[in-house]
Parts: sequence; structure tokens; C-alpha cells
Amino acid sequence: MALGDGLDPVWRMWYDLYMSSLTKKTFSGRTYYYLRETARVEGKPKVVRTTYLGRAEDIEAALKGALRPTQVRTLAFGDVAAALAVVRRLGLREVIDRVAPKREQGLSVGSYLELVVLNRATSPTSKRALAGFYEETCLSRLLGHPARALAPQRLFDAMGALGEPELMAVEEELVRRAREAYGLRGDTLLFDTTNFATYLDSETPAALARRGHAKTKRNDLRLVGLALLLLRVEEVPLLSAVYPGNLPDQKTFPGILARLYARYGRLTDEADGAPTLIFDKGMNSQKNLCLLTETGFHFVGSLSPLRHRRYLALAAGEPETFAGLPGVRAWRTEAPLFGRRLTLVLVHSDEFKRKQERGLEQTLTRAEARLGALGRPRTRPETIARRLPEILAPRHVRDVLVVFSDLATKTLAYERNEEAIRTLAGTLFGKTLLMTDQHHWKTEEIIRAYRAQAEIERAFRQLKDPDLVALMPMWHWTDQKIRVHAFTCVLALLVVRLIALEARRAGLTEEAPGIMARLRGIRETVLLYAPAGRGRPRVVRTLTEQDPAQEKLMTILGLAELAP
Repeated sequence: MALGDGLDPVWRMWYDLYMSSLTKKTFSGRTYYYLRETARVEGKPKVVRTTYLGRAEDIEAALKGALRPTQVRTLAFGDVAAALAVVRRLGLREVIDRVAPKREQGLSVGSYLELVVLNRATSPTSKRALAGFYEETCLSRLLGHPARALAPQRLFDAMGALGEPELMAVEEELVRRAREAYGLRGDTLLFDTTNFATYLDSETPAALARRGHAKTKRNDLRLVGLALLLLRVEEVPLLSAVYPGNLPDQKTFPGILARLYARYGRLTDEADGAPTLIFDKGMNSQKNLCLLTETGFHFVGSLSPLRHRRYLALAAGEPETFAGLPGVRAWRTEAPLFGRRLTLVLVHSDEFKRKQERGLEQTLTRAEARLGALGRPRTRPETIARRLPEILAPRHVRDVLVVFSDLATKTLAYERNEEAIRTLAGTLFGKTLLMTDQHHWKTEEIIRAYRAQAEIERAFRQLKDPDLVALMPMWHWTDQKIRVHAFTCVLALLVVRLIALEARRAGLTEEAPGIMARLRGIRETVLLYAPAGRGRPRVVRTLTEQDPAQEKLMTILGLAELAP
């Protein structure tokens, strides 16, 4: 190989000018220029390369074109490359292809689903817009798939290759790999459920999409339920399950939990010990707690102070206080409950009390406004009788708002019971009643464990974020496609959370959306230059300028290996 081989075309030109001789030839009265490079071959000088440069004006145009690009494009790099590094580390494509192989024609099922997960984790689009997303990112350089292979029908065919057993097998294998690659622990798990709105009409035959109590307040739409098991410490999703959206939490808990525990058991061994499950009071029942005993889960949950008022008397004793939990006091006891002996912790939070007081004031103000409108002289008695129970239905309103109504005279009056409001604020507000079978845990540890439930709520909000993951809107109209769509969204959440976990371990404290936003600012610039002489345009790729945080992320996530 000659000394100048491998140089950028522009620098190659200057190298040749320095190391070679310029020769001109005249044909039909026109002068043409050539570069002649000489070297000693077997001890004798010999011309080893001759490069045609053209006429003087051609050389001038080439030099000007070498310094000024004819076209400039920017492509998404930082967030896409980070997500690609994670899915490659997990072996996502290989795992899916092993579970759902296809004949050697076109892209594999794993290749299609890998692209879908990368899309959901960085810049969610519809499945039909996947090819456009692909061409606007560095993936076309790193993966080399032809864009024409990303036709929507081919993608839908690939999604159709994964039934529920295949999805479960892929998820379990990926979780196993994530635990090994990222050192994840599974001693404390968060469990919760939510539902997502679809846009399916009533005649669409999808058993998973049902009308029920929508947590997004879209009661006019059919819903799909999603249960999630999240690692408390690393804040990473572990396992998921999709179920009909009309099932309430308490009825969902037994079936879903039994399935998730069986799957969790396949990921661990006896040396790991029994994990502790944290859940909210919507799952409470004696049957459900008995089920927890049968599965082997320990647990931390909560009880409604309204339904267990006798334990509010604990507040008469001397409370525990905690340096790391300002404004929090707690009282602890043990009591038989749900057929077993449990540790109970009554927690009072000043901040929670202030929030409840503000909430009650807002609720009473709305109720009084509605009562004022209902008490107008022309309101019919049957209207008052029908709407009054609805207005008084919100929690505590009936206890602290005294209403006087006379349907015969069409009169309606109301007033606040200030004494009842003070009693409510003094005895109930700010109180949370926790329960656990971890009798050896310290009180502060129990409180912190239950408060970690807020992390799974953040995970659900992230699943619903239109700019990151975006499980909604959900347009798929068969149960199988709904399951695959939810599966890819949970995997995208896993990818995003693993990126944030690496950043957090390296000292960056931003949440996952902030980390992804910083990465999104790192873009790949593509500059096209006119060819020097005949041939194709020259392409130069580089990354945009980075701030110190972005440079640190490049190092933490190993993105230099994927840079142009």
C-alpha cells in the first residue's frame, strides 16, 4: 500500500501535489494536467500512479468544491445509538429470532422488532412511519437495512409471528440477560396495574379491549389493562402482563400475580431468597393476602384508615421520628389481620396533610358551586332529588357539608360544618396505615419501601408520554397485535431505564426523560462534497459539538464505537 493510501480525498489531493509531479499534455490545442507519482521499484525510478486532473478550470472548480459542501444533512445519533447499544448488549434481535425464526428472505422478525423498540425508545411514530424514522437516523449507516424492506405489511407480518408464549419467552430471556449484564437485583419489587385507551369501535372483536373505569378519564373508549413488575432499586421494568381493561384491580391481582410469580421464579434460584412485593391498597383482600403466602412473596401494603379507624388510636402514643424523613411521625404495632399476624405502621406526614386539606377545600368549593346552581327557583324537584346524591358523593363532602332541602317548596340551603372539618383534619388527614409481614424491618425502611410505589406510577406516566415510549394511542385491533404492541413499549421502557441507570451509576442525577433529551441533542452531520474529477460525491460524516454532560454520556454509554 502506498504511503498516502487511506487519506481523506481532500488531503489525498494535497499529498499527491506534494509528493508527485504535475505534468501537462496538449491535445488539439487544449492543455490537460496529470499527477504523476514516482517511486523506486527494484532500485529503479518508475511511475506508479497517474491521475487525470483535467483542465486548469477543472482543477480550480475541484478545489473550490473540496472546501464547500454541496449538501448538508443532520441525522439523529445520540439517543438512537444509546438505545442500539443497549439492545445489542441484551441480544434482542438474536433472542427474538431464536424464538420466532423465519426463512432466509428479507429482514428477520428480530430485525423488525428491534427497529420498533428503538423507535418507541427515542422518537415514537406509527408503524407506517417507521421507514421515515429509520432514514432520519444513524441506523441506516449502522444497520444497513434497505428502507424499502420496512414496508408496513412486512412489519405487521413480523409482529404476527409472536404469540403470547413467544412474547413471554423473549421477555424472560431478555430480563435474565439484563440482570447479568447490568447487575440488577430482585429483592424488592413494585407491582401495580393501569389501563390504556384504544380507538377500537364496539364491533371490533378484541377480547382485551373492554369498556371500564379509565384511569385516563376516557370512559368513552375501550381499555386494555397492563400489569407491571418493577425493580425497586434500579427502577427497571422486570415483567409485564396484558389483561382485559374492564377488570378492577382487586380481581386482577390473583390471576396476574400468580402468573408473574411463576415467571419470576424461572429467573431466579433459591439462593436469592423470597422477594418483597410492594403494592397499594386497591389490591387488598383476605384472598389476595393468602395468595401472597402461597407464592412466597413477602409484602408491604397499605390499609384504608377509614375502614380501620381503631388503629388511628395509635397516634396517642409516643411517635418515632426520622432524620431522613422530615415532617414524618410513625407509630408501630402488631395485630392479627386477614387471618395472619402483621406489623402495622401508622404514618403521619405534614406535607400529606396539607395536600389533603387543599384537596378538601377545592372539592367543597366545587360542590357548593353546584349546589348554588341546583338551588335556583326554577329547578324542578325531581332534578334536585336526582343530582343531590351525585354532588355529595365525593369523599368527605357528605360528612362536612350540611344540606337542607325541601322538595315541596323547591328550596335548597347548605353550610359547612366547621367542627367536622377540624375533627377530620385532626384525626384522619395526613395519616397512612401500612402493613407488612417483614417484622424485622425497621420502621423507616417500611415507610421508604411503600413510598417507592411512586416510582411505578412514574413508569406508567412514561409509558403514556407521547414523546418517549408512547403506548398510546393504540390503533391495533386484534388481541395478538395489542399484546405485541404493549410488549415492544415495555421493552422500550426497559431500554430507556437501563440507559438512565448507567448514567445514574456514573454520577448523573437526571431522570430518564432528561437523559434522553441530552442524548437527542447529539446529532450526526452528513456533508456531501462535489467529486474531485469524475466519480461519486464525497461524503464526510461527523458529530455536532457536545457540552460537558453530553461528552460524559458519550463516554459512559460507549457511543464512540458507533460514531462515524
